[in-house]
Amino acid sequence: MTTFNTDNKNVLLQIKGLIEEGKVKIRANPKVTTLDGKPASISIGKEEYYLSPASIYQPYASFNTIKSGIILKVTPFITKEDGIRLEIEPEVSDVTEIGQEGLPVISRRTAKTSVIIKDNETQVLGGLIAESKQERKSKLPILGSIPILGRLFSINSKKNYETELVIFITPSVVKP
Repeated sequence: MTTFNTDNKNVLLQIKGLIEEGKVKIRANPKVTTLDGKPASISIGKEEYYLSPASIYQPYASFNTIKSGIILKVTPFITKEDGIRLEIEPEVSDVTEIGQEGLPVISRRTAKTSVIIKDNETQVLGGLIAESKQERKSKLPILGSIPILGRLFSINSKKNYETELVIFITPSVVKP
């Protein structure tokens, strides 16, 4: 995971340029408030259900849930030097496939860091990169299944995707 501090104007100009080029998509812009030393979290995700088969220990099949998506946990601590120490824990998870026993396989990327920054400065976290491959085969019914000749009536496509989660955190001390 990569982290660096920067001033807000520079960050916003760079992000605006990347958005205009179509290289960046902003997925969320949440804001949370918490007390000194108390954790705050943001979760953007989904719940998927799967059927857990019966076994010796569990005689009946049952539905279970898997939560996946992006979870960000932040705990701020105000320092004596007008800084803010942040304990930051991002997590990105997704159900990537169904395994051999019919149970889901989960891809999970996590990190944990602690940084000290000034009030209203932006901390950038990056490096949670995911690569995925997608293979797809489409064919015309019946004609696509004919040996040798079926290739004329089917299309195979492969795509490689790479995504990186970049998090911008700008803490601000709210005084009563």
